[in-house]
Amino acid sequence: MAFKEVYDCEILISEIERRPALLDCSLQEYSCEGLKDRLWGEVCESKNGNVGYCEGSQIYGVSATL
Repeated sequence: MAFKEVYDCEILISEIERRPALLDCSLQEYSCEGLKDRLWGEVCESKNGNVGYCEGSQIYGVSATL
């Protein structure tokens, strides 16, 4: 794996960890689909400023598998 890919993965992980409602099922917010959709959108926008970048991929929306 190239350095840039590793770096991108670390940034992605950091962005997800900054949004506990995406990961921590003990939080009430975890059950709020609208909130999680918005938070996943923020993660995608942080990647390159474009939510469209993530549409259709496994990283966007509550169906994400990380």
